[in-house]
Amino acid sequence: MEGEDYRRHVRMVFRICRRILGTTAEAEDAVQDTFERYMSSEFMHRCSVSTFLYAIATRVCIDRLRKIRRDDRLCREWSEAVRMSGDCATPRAENLLLVSQSLDNPELGPDMAQAALCYFVHGMTEQEISDALGINRRTVSYKIARFVQIAREHLEEEEGHG
Repeated sequence: MEGEDYRRHVRMVFRICRRILGTTAEAEDAVQDTFERYMSSEFMHRCSVSTFLYAIATRVCIDRLRKIRRDDRLCREWSEAVRMSGDCATPRAENLLLVSQSLDNPELGPDMAQAALCYFVHGMTEQEISDALGINRRTVSYKIARFVQIAREHLEEEEGHG
């Protein structure tokens, strides 16, 4: 069944990872990590396979972005690759860079990061995020508003130190 799930969903997972990470190389690595986590998880069929894979892929990408942010050299290389990538729309790439700059903040939990990526990078509506993540739409709205507050504080802090 897992091989069939891979064939059926690998392109969707790649698009998610590519959109979040901004580069093909990073996305390909994230796809492999996503399916490794999926195959080692105990999928309970509480949601569709695609929804479960979407959640795993987003978390894998968040973990990769956090790792990139902790390494200055990797961060510069990744930021430049995202900016130079011809198939990334500039506003989306800028949103991605802004979201990634906030990921190291301890106040930003994985659910909040996931909602922010869905909203600011994927361009999903609050209702679409609610459906995809299986949480209340009002909760999504709160998480996005709280993310914006945290991101603003983080950016102001960085400007004050720079």
